[in-house]
Amino acid sequence: MSAFNVRNKWGPLEVVVLGNNYNADFFKGIKNKNIRSALQLIADETLEDLEYYKQKLTGHGIQVLQVEPDRQDSIMNYINDEGQIAGSWNYEIGPSLPVGPLEPRNYYFVMNQHLFQTHTGPDTIKATINNYSTENQVRLVDNAYAAPNYTVVNNDLLIDTDHGEEMHPWFTKKIHEDVEDYNKDAKLTKFSVLKHKARKRWQIIHDENMKTIKKYYPDQNIIRIDEGGHSDGVFHTIAPGVMLSIMNVDTHKQHFPDWDVLYLPDESWEKVDPWLFQKNKIAKSYWVPGQEDNDEFHHFVKTWLSDWVGYCTESVFDVNVLVLDPHTVCINNKNPQVIEFLKKHKIDYIHIPWRHRYFWDGGLHCITLDLKRR
Repeated sequence: MSAFNVRNKWGPLEVVVLGNNYNADFFKGIKNKNIRSALQLIADETLEDLEYYKQKLTGHGIQVLQVEPDRQDSIMNYINDEGQIAGSWNYEIGPSLPVGPLEPRNYYFVMNQHLFQTHTGPDTIKATINNYSTENQVRLVDNAYAAPNYTVVNNDLLIDTDHGEEMHPWFTKKIHEDVEDYNKDAKLTKFSVLKHKARKRWQIIHDENMKTIKKYYPDQNIIRIDEGGHSDGVFHTIAPGVMLSIMNVDTHKQHFPDWDVLYLPDESWEKVDPWLFQKNKIAKSYWVPGQEDNDEFHHFVKTWLSDWVGYCTESVFDVNVLVLDPHTVCINNKNPQVIEFLKKHKIDYIHIPWRHRYFWDGGLHCITLDLKRR
């Protein structure tokens, strides 16, 4: 029997990987108190929330494999002789501190009895999985933007590959920085070229990966859908015939014709005063409540931590849930609409505080990876 087994989103969860991250000591070497204290607060509260999440999962009888970062690591290990961060270089966004092992689902997904790796992530995530099992692992062509969300409906395998290229930080950075010397028309022209090249590249990657998946599961109809953005922040199947979604997507009618779907409106960001105060400073990419006027912190994040943050405005975290079984789901926001909908379908909820989801741009589903469901 395979160590991996995931055929849908609601089968009773037995084994799950839980992400982890840097602790406050990692940032001790930062001399600027405004920057250091903000990052240490995020680190402390993130680890507190992860520990609470872990306790709730283990209390539900689930085997939790939590990634273990190197606790001897320090931000000072990535500083060069000129006092600049030189830990890694992302050709799309420039220098950046290495991303912590917080979101294993960004790099892997389990489909049926195989673990598929979509691109290279932190070594500690791979080590955690390999300690569990090294069998039935498949490496796909590198796709650095998201592991696909998939749903099995009868013999159809629906794969939603993340195509949110217009929203990706790379494009924003190219527009606002690389081409700032061009006039408006030239900016649009160069942007169009960049977008075309990226789309072509992604198309090749996705086609190649679909062929690989089809090789392992030739009897299933593989249907690629495109919901836009991060798919598990767009829709989520939480039980047979039950779904959460942020929009009325035609795909739902076609592939889930008799399902009860709760459509949730997008986050009303324009009504959040602290967000409005800081959004132009940070290109709408993240939000840390209480740090809106900490300009030194924002400059540090923009300069050195671009690879850590995403676009929190593209996800509705009420959708980004983790289903433990057809009658239990973990949520991070007590949305009355969601709670009433769950109650209607006799589904209990476990509230998991996840305070810095708007910084990490990841919800309860992102920071886990289900390896085995019954």
